[in-house]
Amino acid sequence: MNDRTQHEGMDLVAKAIAGWLKGFILLFGVYLVLHSHETPGGGFAGGIIIACAFILFTLAEGQHAGMKLLSKHAAAKLASVGALIFLGAAIASACRKGALGADHAGILLFLEKNAMSLYDLALALVVSMLIYVVFSVTSAVHVTVKDGQRKMFRQRRT
Repeated sequence: MNDRTQHEGMDLVAKAIAGWLKGFILLFGVYLVLHSHETPGGGFAGGIIIACAFILFTLAEGQHAGMKLLSKHAAAKLASVGALIFLGAAIASACRKGALGADHAGILLFLEKNAMSLYDLALALVVSMLIYVVFSVTSAVHVTVKDGQRKMFRQRRT
């Protein structure tokens, strides 16, 4: 292990606390997505909380460890998959009901009374991955101001 990755991220106490919290945060985000049919904004709010778990891990352990867990390219591909699932559910709903968006609950993942919607699942995937991509892209840029001029530098990975 080189010297840079050893000192990357936060100190030992913050890493320990983040290690405990990230699982609970991820679990709460998944809970909100799974119960999105009962709560308002479940897919969107659950996606944001899931993204917060990945962002917490990246902040605590460092950018190198965060990119090992989930790279921005993989997150962008997952966001695209979520968008395609959302589009497919919308088209299937339009074919089933005759008008786009007429079936507000969406195509149900399970044929039960308390089933979650594919819309909410896809929305959570898109929101969580896009927020993580925006975070990882903006955290890789370092802006310095010297003599009234701004210069942007991209951090190099080793």
